[in-house]
Amino acid sequence: MSLNVIAFSENAPEMFKTISHAEPSIYESPMLSIGTNALSLFMEYSATSLHKVLRSADVSSLNPVLAECKSSGKLFYAIAHQVTGTGCLVVDFGPVKPSEFPTAAAWASPQSYMLAALAVSKIQSVPGGSMEVLCNTLVQEIFDLVGYDRVMAYKFHEDYHGEIIAEYMKNMKSVASLVMAVVINENGEYSDAKHEQPTEWRHPRKKLWGLIVCQHMSPRHVPFSLRHACEFIAQVFAVHINKELELEKQMRHKSMIKRSSMNFEMGELVLQDVLEAAISEVRVACQRKGITVSTDHAEKFRMQRLNNTNLMQLLQNVLFDFLFASVKFCPIGGSIVISCKQTMKIGENINTMDLELRYTSRALYCTHTTFSDMKQ
Repeated sequence: MSLNVIAFSENAPEMFKTISHAEPSIYESPMLSIGTNALSLFMEYSATSLHKVLRSADVSSLNPVLAECKSSGKLFYAIAHQVTGTGCLVVDFGPVKPSEFPTAAAWASPQSYMLAALAVSKIQSVPGGSMEVLCNTLVQEIFDLVGYDRVMAYKFHEDYHGEIIAEYMKNMKSVASLVMAVVINENGEYSDAKHEQPTEWRHPRKKLWGLIVCQHMSPRHVPFSLRHACEFIAQVFAVHINKELELEKQMRHKSMIKRSSMNFEMGELVLQDVLEAAISEVRVACQRKGITVSTDHAEKFRMQRLNNTNLMQLLQNVLFDFLFASVKFCPIGGSIVISCKQTMKIGENINTMDLELRYTSRALYCTHTTFSDMKQ
């Protein structure tokens, strides 16, 4: 792979302090121009490091590289990127400014998490169940790390509008900004691109949860090592956001189960009382089977076939306080199903329950009747 220059930005010659019309000599460093070998612009130790990185299969994993310009003696962070499908490399050079970030200037290894270790440990120490505390901890740690005037945690809602849910700032005016995305898993769904692969190889579909936005009152340069450290913190934060969302989902699920269980117990208790009374009235000696009285959650009872008068008498005597209905009875037989549709607590000792009484005839010429009413 050739490492010759095929393009450069307008400000590159000024940064490297090269003169485009000057001819290189044995005593001068080569000028920056199209076709120049990129490694020749840097000191030998820097060129060796760059050569190793640029020849690797994954250049981004080795960023950044500390490079010293041969002509000016300036130090730069070299950040390499692979351009997909072209076979070309793009290298960004950011100046090292020890006066602004002495810690970052002294440290130029690819292990950016070292700068973020303290912030990560504080985020991980936040107890589960408090999204607000988690977000407030994040913005304060990012603020202390990058020194911007304002740091915000920005969340996107389901309708795609955004909301600032946490911020830490010195003042409201800002010019410079630094933005990091917070990407989480989307409801346990998986990407369609991986659908043909085994389940254990498939990756969860990603969703943009929000942004971490840093703003400053004046122009401000942040070296790659700090930006990379902030990205690492954002990834750790996203993991904890996933945990918080899963915890909230479990709490909602438990609440629904508890509420449903209470309603079921109440409805089952009331219906059981009704059925026991009804069954005791219906059990009359008869050889032929006719009517079935049952609920959704109770065992079906086979009863005797009653005539119209007896059935209406049964409903009026036993279920008068619970149901107001009329039933078209077929002598051939049918079924009556009493089921609880919905329960609601409206007071300390007052419950309401919607009951459904469904009568279905076994005869082709008799239709079935469905009706609901409220019982208190």
